[in-house]
Amino acid sequence: MIVKQQIKQGLGYLALHTPLRMFTVPFRGALIFTGHRVLPLSQLQGYYDPGTVIAAEFWPKWLDTMQDVFEFIALDELQASLNARSVSGAGFLKYKKQLAVMTFDDGWWDTVDYAWPPLKARNIPLTLFLTTGLVNTQQLFWWQAIFDLANHDESHAQQWLSQWLISQGMNVERLDKLKLLPWTKRISQLPNDLSPEQLIELANAIAAQLPNHRHTLSWSQVEALSKEGVVMGSHGLNHVSFPALTTDQQINQLNESLVTIKKHTHLVSRYFCYPYGHVCQQLQPILNKCGYHGAVTTKPGWVSQTTDSYFLPRINLHYTMAARPEILGYRLLKLVLRN
Repeated sequence: MIVKQQIKQGLGYLALHTPLRMFTVPFRGALIFTGHRVLPLSQLQGYYDPGTVIAAEFWPKWLDTMQDVFEFIALDELQASLNARSVSGAGFLKYKKQLAVMTFDDGWWDTVDYAWPPLKARNIPLTLFLTTGLVNTQQLFWWQAIFDLANHDESHAQQWLSQWLISQGMNVERLDKLKLLPWTKRISQLPNDLSPEQLIELANAIAAQLPNHRHTLSWSQVEALSKEGVVMGSHGLNHVSFPALTTDQQINQLNESLVTIKKHTHLVSRYFCYPYGHVCQQLQPILNKCGYHGAVTTKPGWVSQTTDSYFLPRINLHYTMAARPEILGYRLLKLVLRN
């Protein structure tokens, strides 16, 4: 296992820091990064989902490494920049490096303390996709609420969640199968068993057991970030899967979230972020009608002139990649070989 990891890091280093980079980091493309949370190592003890968190101690160094490779621009500048490269050629443009964009999802409280300051210090633009219905509330994201309950008291969380699922009609056989899975995999299965409304009920039921616990920013914090240059985009109202919604519900989510963002911020992105990365193919004309210029997914890949702006790929940032930047190089190498 250690040897395999060393091979990955070695290949990743070659892909980022040697002439091999001309193949793994195409000049006429761009990367969109997506993060969720940045927390100190001291707060990551027992954290169940390393795929959505970056250690604050690794974050500045990772950004420094990335600025050696990429020039970071704002999301709303991206399409215009790619079009300009296509028409004018690289030699006539101000950008001398490969382009990259930084985005964060959900609107976690730790954005203010840990994610944004290192970005601001390096003049790296940030687009923050807000779940507007949860901002300034004690409502919790259901998946993290389960993690938080388990961190607080795992045996209690096991028992409580089982009883709650039974109260929602889950049969014992299905429950027993879920109990065999680790927490992360178990949680990933719950949207298959519960409706969007039930998932919200689950989060609210856990929130009642965790008083004074919060996940999201306040509107005053959002406004302060906006004044410092953070651009706010929509992640919907309550982080429900859009394919599970009716057309009227989708329109309501898109319109109301955008109106709320405009009310509270100075810089508004016209890009939407699909909750859970659940792409909804028929959503493009609805997004366009609601005033959105594009949307970002969780599918990994490069953005080019031919990429559909309503299905933009992104590269997820997580604990391991931030701790070992070469892992990004390895992922980019895999993308090239796959294509």
